[in-house]
Amino acid sequence: ESEDGLPGLNSSIFAYLRARDDGNSPYTQQLTDNWRMNQTLSDFPAETLYGPEYQPATESIKGQRVAFRDRTIGGLTPDEKKLCEWIAAPEYPMTLCILEGVRATVENEAEAELVAKITKYLRERLINPDTGTVYRNTGDGDTEFWRRGLFIVSPHHAQIRAVRRELSLVRQWLSPSFVDTVDKMQGQQSYCVIVSYGVSDIETALGEAEFIYSLNRINVSVSRARSKCIVFLPRPLLEPSFD
Repeated sequence: ESEDGLPGLNSSIFAYLRARDDGNSPYTQQLTDNWRMNQTLSDFPAETLYGPEYQPATESIKGQRVAFRDRTIGGLTPDEKKLCEWIAAPEYPMTLCILEGVRATVENEAEAELVAKITKYLRERLINPDTGTVYRNTGDGDTEFWRRGLFIVSPHHAQIRAVRRELSLVRQWLSPSFVDTVDKMQGQQSYCVIVSYGVSDIETALGEAEFIYSLNRINVSVSRARSKCIVFLPRPLLEPSFD
């Protein structure tokens, strides 16, 4: 721990240097041009961490949206398809899905099932901006989908296993899915990101508060997306105890 009360090296080298900046000879320089995220997704880090000058670098990046091909999707009920259409709607780059009445410690099956259905919907309908067509129904198509189309982020390995298990039930994947912790996503990007918190037990959340409620980890999760981010969050995480 630092003696001056400012962030120490146990936080990060960047935080350490940033806290010791002075106007005459600063150690750091704020980067303000964002070359990844559209305006909505840029607003989150701008408002919470980086300041209002942090903006999309070009008008094209500012307005980029996901696009879908109209095609029949097997394995989803009409109600499930309507739900997926609503959650994945291109006009809303950030969608927060709050789960009510679901109790889980570190593995949330109900949430994992929803994540799998949304993933199936995206895999069948999402247009690859690099080609202008949907991802091919081949091993290479699955590989490209998981490399550029979608990441799924979760803070716990138990929830990661639950999501992978549900994914195996909705489609026969020809390439390994990319479902992992935020640490594995850092430095990468995709058109869509799904964040699955899973934990709804408040005592479990409080025991891992620095991990679950870390603003930097939330920021990295959200800012991997270029055009669409979907966050699944059980209600208790929004209503913690005073502790």
